[in-house]
Amino acid sequence: MFVLRNTFRNGNAIILVLLLAAPLLLNGCAPSRPKPPKENMVLDTETVVMLDHGVTTQLSRQKEWVDIKNGFMEPHIILRNRGGKTLFIEIRTYFKDKYGATIETPGDLWDPVSINPHEDYHYHRLCPKKSGISYQFHIRLGKAKH
Repeated sequence: MFVLRNTFRNGNAIILVLLLAAPLLLNGCAPSRPKPPKENMVLDTETVVMLDHGVTTQLSRQKEWVDIKNGFMEPHIILRNRGGKTLFIEIRTYFKDKYGATIETPGDLWDPVSINPHEDYHYHRLCPKKSGISYQFHIRLGKAKH
């Protein structure tokens, strides 16, 4: 009987210590939230540059690939609007040759794009010269068309 009473008391002490320490242990082990990027910070990959913080929080890249059509490179990207409102963005594509020089593109403008809430948008652009070997999409917030 004496052995059981001491075991029970020791068990209560262990349980009490665990209950008091649990919040401290759990808070210390909880995953930390990533800090949001600074406004206008460029978050880039090798082929996609998101120029606005608003773009990075509302848009995600779903798929990306390159087709070759008659020797001309044609990069494709599928973007998803993760928000609950229509997203207005602008996309510009830069192509480079094997020396890293930018290839001038006729009508080298920002393409306005609108993506409905929770929908995907497929964007692609054909390189104007066969010498193009790399590309980069630049994406920024756009304005609503009226």
